[in-house]
Amino acid sequence: MIYKAVSVRESLFFIKEEEYFINSHKKIIAEKKVNRK
Repeated sequence: MIYKAVSVRESLFFIKEEEYFINSHKKIIAEKKVNRK
């Protein structure tokens, strides 16, 4: 049970990290498009 809780917590952490990475990447692309004008 403890191991399962840890794995769930870790997977949630990795999902948040991935979302943060994707969002920051989208933000960089948006900024590049704005700077191009």
